[in-house]
Amino acid sequence: MPFVRTAVRQGTDAIKKKEIVECIHDALVSAISMPEDELFNIVK
Repeated sequence: MPFVRTAVRQGTDAIKKKEIVECIHDALVSAISMPEDELFNIVK
């Protein structure tokens, strides 16, 4: 279970944050066969 902490610029809208989290999650699922139902990503 990877835990990811993502830093984004202040003022980044919620839709863009969601897209970033989804892209990171998709990459982890693809690269290391992480289960799709696991998502541990904090956006700050």
